[in-house]
Amino acid sequence: MREPQMPLPLAGQHLHFNGLGGKGIAPATSLAHAAGMRVTGDDLVPNYRTRASAAEGIEVTLGTNTVPDTAALHVASAAWPSCPRTSPPSSHPTWPATGP
Repeated sequence: MREPQMPLPLAGQHLHFNGLGGKGIAPATSLAHAAGMRVTGDDLVPNYRTRASAAEGIEVTLGTNTVPDTAALHVASAAWPSCPRTSPPSSHPTWPATGP
């Protein structure tokens, strides 16, 4: 089977993931990193997922949930929808998007 030859719209862009150690966010960071995106992430505590991400070359910050100013996109787990630590500056697009 032939691989599709199309550019990825976020390739080379900086994506930041809050909750990197979570079972939903960790695979997404790995996929984004493999697709050529600049990926960073954070979590409050270390676990095997944060260590695996760091071993892949993903920059992992522990003990905080903040969004770097350089992030083009902020990805956060829906598990913490109202957590103020995951509220990005208004200049950052955020996924998942909150309702109207």
